[in-house]
Amino acid sequence: LVKGKSCDRIKGIFYKKYGAIIKNPCRELVEDIDSFPYPLYEDLPITKYGADYFGTNLGIVSSRGCPYQCTYCSSPTLMAMNKDGGKWRREKPASQIRREIDHFCSYFGHVDMLYFVDEVMMTSDARTNELRENLEDLVVPFIFSERPELITADRARDMKAAGAYSCCIGIESGNEPYRQKLLQRKMTDEKLKNGFRLMRESGVKTHALNMMGLPDQNGAIMKETFELLQVIQPDTAQATIF
Repeated sequence: LVKGKSCDRIKGIFYKKYGAIIKNPCRELVEDIDSFPYPLYEDLPITKYGADYFGTNLGIVSSRGCPYQCTYCSSPTLMAMNKDGGKWRREKPASQIRREIDHFCSYFGHVDMLYFVDEVMMTSDARTNELRENLEDLVVPFIFSERPELITADRARDMKAAGAYSCCIGIESGNEPYRQKLLQRKMTDEKLKNGFRLMRESGVKTHALNMMGLPDQNGAIMKETFELLQVIQPDTAQATIF
């Protein structure tokens, strides 16, 4: 600490004082997230990283605050911590997203692939329509993640027109009661199958997310995940260890 200064009134930090850990209240949430300044792309030594399979990539944050309650995720805890801090789910206007992409291109000339780091994107018909209107003329493919409950035929078509290349969808466990009770992922197997189908029919590739090593997840339960994958037939899949 700076001599003569105190952290007592600085929200959003934990600090140590006289051997005790002090936990200050959270800051208020920033609702107008499109007011944030552009990332300092000019300070990014992008040539040191080289190009990967997709060439020059750009990660985009288009929203804050996942509203779902998956038990293995940090989001429910963060939501509870910030329950008095203001609106939890906040989305940047698609026009602001486009300006950030153009800003990146002004330094590096082009972008070959976009990756949206948001937990969910297709929150409404208006949202996907807005993304399509602002991104489709870029003709730049992107990867994003989505909840199967939010996928509809119209929204999937909008995302494809906007440039969607692949959609990551969480299965996590192929045992429906186990998935719903332990993981608090309330979607049915049919909802999962339908979400993958709608994405595939729109022309967007699908990537399935699965978890292994969960509490009480025996061999029979894991086998059901493989069986559901065989039915869904995603383009790609991954299994991560809990």
